[in-house]
Amino acid sequence: MLLQLSIKNLAIVQQITLDFTAGMNVMTGETGAGKSILLDALNLTLGDRASPSIVRAKQKQAEISAAFDLAHLPQVQEWLKIQELGSTNECIVRRIIAIDGPSKAYINGHMVTLAQLKQLGEMLVNMHGQHQHHALLNAGYQQELLDQYAGHNDLLQKVASNFKEWAELQNEYKRLAAEHSSQDKLQLLNYQIKEIEELALKPEELVALDKEHKKLTKAEELLATIQNVCEFIGGETEQN
Repeated sequence: MLLQLSIKNLAIVQQITLDFTAGMNVMTGETGAGKSILLDALNLTLGDRASPSIVRAKQKQAEISAAFDLAHLPQVQEWLKIQELGSTNECIVRRIIAIDGPSKAYINGHMVTLAQLKQLGEMLVNMHGQHQHHALLNAGYQQELLDQYAGHNDLLQKVASNFKEWAELQNEYKRLAAEHSSQDKLQLLNYQIKEIEELALKPEELVALDKEHKKLTKAEELLATIQNVCEFIGGETEQN
């Protein structure tokens, strides 16, 4: 639940702070009163890309912050915990857009990437526009609603735990397989080194063997060429 939205130096807004209460909150106003700016500001805190042009004229930067109540969002608390961004019942998101540099994003005082902010935003807020219901068209969100309705929370946790264990076992299997393959290669190399050492070849013998190898390789090429020529001649003779 959104608790508070603060905006500073965004578009025509100099500074404003809005507090929200539980239940339905309604904002009304004439066209051009600035309602869309509030939605744009909220979208920016949820990970939308920002342009320096939205900074208020003659100001160096715009700043937007939003506070959310996470009491009924255990999945968000768990996500924050995994990301090491705090796991309290309240989350504060802050976005700074500068006119002469990249924007910055913070979650509970920790600097984060835009991708992290967007991932969190998708869990916090579901934006609806005219003729648009974005989350309702998302297969993952549909599945989440179905699981919540069916009361599958315990089963979901069990599946998640089993999947995590399976993934760890898969990684361990790949590690052991790679280690076994390396051991096989090492064993082959040691065997080849032993063979070479037992031969105890002298430098001049190595040079002679190299020459012989090149000679035999060339001989194979010549033999194949001669065979092709003979087949060609034989074919011409039969036609005559």
